Amino acid sequence: MKRFFLLTAMFTLLSVFSIHAQRVTGVLSGFKAGINVSSLNSDATEIDEIDARVGFQAAFFVEIPFSRSFSFQPELQYSAQGGKQEEFRVNYIHLPLMLKYNVTDYLNIHLGPQVGLKIWEWEQDQNDNFNNLNYAVSGGLGANLSDNFFIEARYVYGLSNITEDVNEFNVDQDIKNSYVQVSLGYRL
Repeated sequence: MKRFFLLTAMFTLLSVFSIHAQRVTGVLSGFKAGINVSSLNSDATEIDEIDARVGFQAAFFVEIPFSRSFSFQPELQYSAQGGKQEEFRVNYIHLPLMLKYNVTDYLNIHLGPQVGLKIWEWEQDQNDNFNNLNYAVSGGLGANLSDNFFIEARYVYGLSNITEDVNEFNVDQDIKNSYVQVSLGYRL
């Protein structure tokens, strides 16, 4: 029930931004998709030896300009993360709240927090091994290829422990997600 409520709240928030975006001049919306290369980080040696997972990610976004140089970009994003081994796979719906600075008409940098809601995990013995919520900070670079198409590269650093019970993985340390994203996007 918590997942449904949080997912509904995230979707409603993005919808409000999108509706508002249609009324404000210069506001853009669009979608992007690409790959994640994610890994799990911990002080425990066992976790650091887990292979990285290459997964799919896709997002819908609204870009709200404050000025010619600065804008705010909330996103609703699906992301496949975790480790390559089955028991470490987990998928999320993220809500990144990015502040963008346009260095030039073609290049931007972006930075912001994000919250993630677990929507799926590989379940061994039907146990929930991962927390439902996680928090991270992300930053990256974007390049406009045309008025509509762009590419982005982003690094996301996990701030919260992603495991429900670290003893489930025989580790007594916090485990955090971090990943690199590369996306191709289209502004509507």
